[in-house]
Amino acid sequence: MSLFEILLIVHLLAAMIWIGGALVGMLIGIFLSKGDDANAMAKFCTAFATIAGPAFGGSSLIVVATGIWMVAESSIEFSALWVSLSFAGWLVSMLMGATIVGMTWAKVGKVLREGATLDGTRPLISRAVRLTWLDLAMRVAVVVLMVTRPV
Repeated sequence: MSLFEILLIVHLLAAMIWIGGALVGMLIGIFLSKGDDANAMAKFCTAFATIAGPAFGGSSLIVVATGIWMVAESSIEFSALWVSLSFAGWLVSMLMGATIVGMTWAKVGKVLREGATLDGTRPLISRAVRLTWLDLAMRVAVVVLMVTRPV
């Protein structure tokens, strides 16, 4: 097995965590928000916010590090537009996840722990879900660019 193939395997595994974890977390959040257990939703949001940072931050750093390494090890040029667009999309997603998306889910948990009802937090939960969908769309766009290399 070549170094490039090893890097690609690590790159793909990290990308699965980066995208799949966010998708599953958001779907669990949606499921819990449709119930009537504010305490369960609060616990989930707190746990998700605590776990997501290291899991998604770490996996996204592995994605970009192995991606850069693979470009350096191959005939692909760093100046290729798809490489630049992929890196820009990764950066936007990383910043969104570390700030507005993560903080919105954490705020849902905090407000619920302080006694708010699920009905009272629906607008905040909807915002968290919309932001997560936007972040996931960015992550999928990065994957599409890396796989298709269209430009």
